[in-house]
Amino acid sequence: MSASSAIHSQATPCAPVEPEPLFSSAHAALMFAYNHHNEIYDRPLLARLAQRTSPGQSKGLGGVDGAGQAGIILGAVQKLPRLYQAIIVARFSPRTDRCKCCQGSVDRHEWMAAIREISDAAASDALSAHPTARILRDAIVARYFGKDVLLADAANRAGVSVSTATNHNGKIKLWLHGTRTTKEKDGGRGAGQRGVEALAMEYISDVLMAKGLCA
Repeated sequence: MSASSAIHSQATPCAPVEPEPLFSSAHAALMFAYNHHNEIYDRPLLARLAQRTSPGQSKGLGGVDGAGQAGIILGAVQKLPRLYQAIIVARFSPRTDRCKCCQGSVDRHEWMAAIREISDAAASDALSAHPTARILRDAIVARYFGKDVLLADAANRAGVSVSTATNHNGKIKLWLHGTRTTKEKDGGRGAGQRGVEALAMEYISDVLMAKGLCA
């Protein structure tokens, strides 16, 4: 046996290469899943068939492969606690749809159902000592998740003052978003309070990372 052959025979076998996650983060995975789901089911039938037969995109996210990955991600969301599910839907699913009657923009049923779920939780958590009309809570939560809502209009519809609406808006926003720091008794600043949206994202991030879908 030659020296080169002996060296080759004693070489340490290479360790298997771990597959690279499809997504850089849970945020990216959720954006893909909800956009892909919406695009597929909003397209005409012929466009959907063309997508099924078209070559796959990078990282296997085109056509049937993309639909499969989106389905896995959405299935993971459905196993979260109900409040966390609603927060993910409110943040990542398309908010509006086109009305079949007037062709105007209307809130999607799935998105509004998520808003009401969050609003109910806010009533018992963020506003437990402050009874609030549903119409006001729903408006505040919808505003937090991107709908163009004026607090003055929401207050008028709920029959309360603008200052009351502003106060309740602050409490719900704090509950959802949290704070970067908290004020300590000694006047210093402590670690921030995590909001329920951050908790929901941590939960789904752990789930998707365990499935190898995101880094």
